[in-house]
Amino acid sequence: HPCFGCTEEGIGFTKPLHALADVKTFSPPTAFPAVNSAKGEGVTPAAAAIVAGIAGLGVGAGVMALRGMKDEDEAGGQGASSNSSDKQH
Repeated sequence: HPCFGCTEEGIGFTKPLHALADVKTFSPPTAFPAVNSAKGEGVTPAAAAIVAGIAGLGVGAGVMALRGMKDEDEAGGQGASSNSSDKQH
């Protein structure tokens, strides 16, 4: 015969194979949605456009900030090299 529940104390070889289980609860846990619950609408085009616009502004601001840092580094590096060459002569 098939092995069933042989690791559970008091189950294996003490209950018939097709015996009914004891019902602990009559309803599913609340972690699962109800079967007849209303389906969501999803994201509207207007909401998607707003989120995309905000993301675009953030990316654009980041790019401009990095570009500004790069310009400052280049200007600072050139000025420092010309000043150091003047001091050596």
